[in-house]
This record gives sequence, structure tokens and C-alpha cells, in this order.
Amino acid sequence: RNRAIRTIFSIIFFIIVYLVTLVLSFSFVAAIFYSSTLLLQLVKHNRSGIYIIFLFLFIIFIAIILLMFIWMFFFRKYTVDRSGWLEISEEQQPKLFELIKSISKEIETNFPQKVYLGAGVDAMVFYDSNFRNLLFPSKENLMIGLGLVNSMSESELKAILAHEFGHFTQRS
Repeated sequence: RNRAIRTIFSIIFFIIVYLVTLVLSFSFVAAIFYSSTLLLQLVKHNRSGIYIIFLFLFIIFIAIILLMFIWMFFFRKYTVDRSGWLEISEEQQPKLFELIKSISKEIETNFPQKVYLGAGVDAMVFYDSNFRNLLFPSKENLMIGLGLVNSMSESELKAILAHEFGHFTQRS
């Protein structure tokens, strides 16, 4: 119970620090834009207006680059390379999906959103994550290597998939 409470406070602290950092970043960019407009007002009262205009454009350029960096980080999405994998459905592989469903019910975890077959002798869980996953959990995906399916008995495969489903429950 104490670990759960500490974990919840850690998550809340992380969200607060993240949001404060985001607000400070946008405030910094806004301050840069505002200061650059003040520079333009100096052009009216100064003879070296071309230098001030150049400085204004340079500051605006830096602010736009910072804004793009913040924006790209905020909406960046992490995806796993699936180029060598084949997405399968229950209609294509009913026996494998029956095994996966029985494991997910037995372990009491979520059924994967998508199931892939790969060429290797491995299995893995993965998530497509981005910023909104701070508020909403990401969907779990499962990849099973064909070499693993072909070289193991059903009980061995079930044990390996149960291990992978343990990652679902632990969100690791």
C-alpha cells in the first residue's frame, strides 16, 4: 500500500513538473516574441534601424525554432519498426488466438490490441506511446516469432506468452 501511494505521488509530481516545464517553455517563447516587438519600436527612435531589424528577425527565428522543438516533442510518437512482421487476425490463426485468449483470461490481463508474427525465435510486447499516454494508457501489442511457434510445444509456448503477458500487467 505504501509503495502504491508513493507511486501515485511520483506520477503526480512528474505530471506537475512536466506541465510547469511546458508552461515555462511557452512563456519563454512568448517573452522572446514580446521583446522582439519592443526592438521594432526602437527602430522609430534610432538611426541604426537596419541592425535592429536584423536583430528582430534573428530573435524571431530563434523563437520559432524553439516553438517548433517544443511542439515536435509534445506530439512525438514512438513506434516500433514492424517492417519484417506480419499482422495476423483471429480469422487467419484461430488456434493461436484461442491460446492467447486463454492466457489473458487466466492471468487476468488485457488482450493485445494487435498480434504480429515475426521471423525470429523470440516474443515481445511493445507499445506505441506518445504524450497523451500520460493520461490514457497505450494499447499493448504482441509479437511472436515463427521460430518460437515452430520449435516449442504448446505448453512451452503458453509459458513464454504468459511471461510476455506479465509485462502487460506490469506495464513494462
